[in-house]
Amino acid sequence: MAGKDESKEASWYTQFVDIPADVKSAGNDQVKEVVVEVSLNGKSLKIFTRQADPQGSATNVDVLFLHGQSFTSENWLDIGTLSLVSSWGHRGVAVDLPGYGSTKDVIDDGSHGAFLGALVKALKMTRPVVVSPSMSGGFSLPFLFDQPETAEDRSRGYLPVAPVATSKYTEAYSKSKIPTMIVYGENDTNLGTRSLKDLIKLPNSKPFVIPEAGHAAYMNNPPFFHRLLYNFLNIIAAYK
Repeated sequence: MAGKDESKEASWYTQFVDIPADVKSAGNDQVKEVVVEVSLNGKSLKIFTRQADPQGSATNVDVLFLHGQSFTSENWLDIGTLSLVSSWGHRGVAVDLPGYGSTKDVIDDGSHGAFLGALVKALKMTRPVVVSPSMSGGFSLPFLFDQPETAEDRSRGYLPVAPVATSKYTEAYSKSKIPTMIVYGENDTNLGTRSLKDLIKLPNSKPFVIPEAGHAAYMNNPPFFHRLLYNFLNIIAAYK
C-alpha cells in the first residue's frame, strides 16, 4: 500500500485496517447543497458547496474536499465519499472552487490561499483536513505553506493527490510538521511522480500509491482511496 519511500515512517502512521463491514454509507440523501457567502478583499463571493453532517457517533474532525481542473464537488458525491465520511462520524464539505461548477464568482490567482482561509471561516470549520487533488494545489499549498510553521493551526492534516505547484514550496516544507498522506496513482508518471518528489520533503509525510489508477486516482479506484481516507481520518481524530 505504501509508496516508493517505504522506509519513511511519519509520526502519525500506524498499521492500516479495512473499513468495518458494518459501517454503511449514510447515502447521498444526507448531502445538502449549500451556497455560502465568503468575504474576501472587501467582496462577497457566493460559493457552492455540498455538505454532509456526521451521522451516529460524531468525531471532531472536519474534512474539506477540493477538486481538479476538469472536476467539481459533484465528483465527491458521485463516488460516495461525502456520505461515507458522514457515516464515519466526520463532517465533510466539498466545494466548487471560484469559477468552477456552480460557483460563478472568480478571484485573482494571488488570492487563492487567502480564499481558502476565508472559506474555512465561513463554513465554521475547525482546522479541517484538506483533501486536494491536482489543480486545487494552487489553493491548498499557499493556504498551508505560505506560513509553514503555523500550518497545523489551520489544518489537522493534509491529503494531496498529485497536486500542481508543489515546487513553489520546496523550501517551506521542512518547516512544517503537518500530518500529510501523499497519494498518487501508479500510472500517473507526470504530476504524480513530480509532486511526490517535492512533497516527500514534508517531515511528517508518508506516500501511498493507488493501484490501477492514473492522475484522478481517487476516481479510478474509489474503494482503495476510501480505505486510505478512512484510516487517515481515524488516525487524525486520535492524533496529538
